[in-house]
Amino acid sequence: MNERTTKPKARGREPLRQSLRALLSVISDAPALIRNRQLDLISANPLAHALYEPVLTGYEHPNLARFVFLDDAAQAFFPDWERLADESVHLLRRAVDHDPYDRSLHRLIGELSTRSARFRQRWSAGRMCRARPPSERIRHPFVGELRLVREELSTALDPDVTVTVYLPSAEETTHERLAILTSWSQPDRTPKDHDHHPRKEEST
Repeated sequence: MNERTTKPKARGREPLRQSLRALLSVISDAPALIRNRQLDLISANPLAHALYEPVLTGYEHPNLARFVFLDDAAQAFFPDWERLADESVHLLRRAVDHDPYDRSLHRLIGELSTRSARFRQRWSAGRMCRARPPSERIRHPFVGELRLVREELSTALDPDVTVTVYLPSAEETTHERLAILTSWSQPDRTPKDHDHHPRKEEST
């Protein structure tokens, strides 16, 4: 067996094309972020930073699966946590199918398997996840629950990353709360004194 072709390889974070960063910067009235196949959140516009504040704060390299399974705040932040947990496992399985020798991906899966019983159960079950509905609920710790419509985009030049844009649902309350986050995301209006409690990560 050829070790060069079977040994997992280390893959660092590939630099994001400048045009994708520019795309985020021109989307100013909707939260927009970019993730890779292993659910690393690699870039976000100011409004996405305000919306995803618990997910993006306190981590050197924010990762959606790590937040979902290891952070006590996840179930409060994502009211539909069970569905999102299933989706996260499904996306990680697809990432393994795409590149079974990605060492950083295997490290992430090993970490989640070691530290989260709920991840282990889902990973070992091997069940397929149903197609993601476009709607998503987020319960923000400062403005309350938002009902959003999620659009996910990819490009031929960047097959390993996905651009996610959140649009408000028709519900008036969501529009009002998103407007508050928009005002906070402005450079001179960003809240400065958030209390971030230490992360408690699941180990059972």
